[in-house]
Amino acid sequence: MSDEFDAWNSSKWFKSTWHYGVPVFMSTSNNNSGVSNGNLWIKATLNENNPDDRWFQTARIHSRAKTSYPMYTEARIKAAHISAYNTYWLNNGDINNRDEIDIIENNSKPSCNCQPDFPNQMNSQYFQADDSKTPQTIRNYGNFLRSDLAATNPLRHVGWNEDYHTFGVWWQDSKHIQFYLNGQPAGSVVVGEDRNGNTYSEREFTRELEIIFDLWTNAADYLGGLPPKSDLNDNSINTMYIDWVRTWTLEDE
Repeated sequence: MSDEFDAWNSSKWFKSTWHYGVPVFMSTSNNNSGVSNGNLWIKATLNENNPDDRWFQTARIHSRAKTSYPMYTEARIKAAHISAYNTYWLNNGDINNRDEIDIIENNSKPSCNCQPDFPNQMNSQYFQADDSKTPQTIRNYGNFLRSDLAATNPLRHVGWNEDYHTFGVWWQDSKHIQFYLNGQPAGSVVVGEDRNGNTYSEREFTRELEIIFDLWTNAADYLGGLPPKSDLNDNSINTMYIDWVRTWTLEDE
């Protein structure tokens, strides 16, 4: 679950084809993802020949290994500058039963005119779904504004697409999740607590999780809206880059 991305390592990573909603088409093509120049990259391209109007062709990369708390993972990422989520997340399960930690779902160029904070906001959250419980799904946000970094942090006012930023999460235990941005604590969440610290569920994270990177979009306002199709033909903005990912587990000395 650590890689400097000097070459594609199929013993560590694989590509999947669960598409999300329209217009996303997840592809295993080497035109949409790969490793070169010391980066894992994921590119969104225009393909209007895909079925069901899935013209946003892109990719998702999973780690083969899984890990659990206590652990810390971080990655150095430069965002694609299109209206889409550039993601780095941990997951195990499906829509009905899963534990999920979204380290980032960042959109540097929302098109909907309804998410003015997105170019400055590190979108971080958790989900847990259990179809045997009520409510089935619990979630909470730990979003953080890059402008709230220390004044001495050199990346404080640098856009997600303008340079590489280092994003991380310290998964402390079954309840506590602390996010990091460029070496500083960012947002945090406690499983089963609301944003005011009130407990509404005793549920815990219990699954080992894999690392996932992907690039995807949707017309919904919560994501920031769809990019113009012309952006997908612009190779200067349509690609997400991951310089490295590094993952540690806590061990007794």
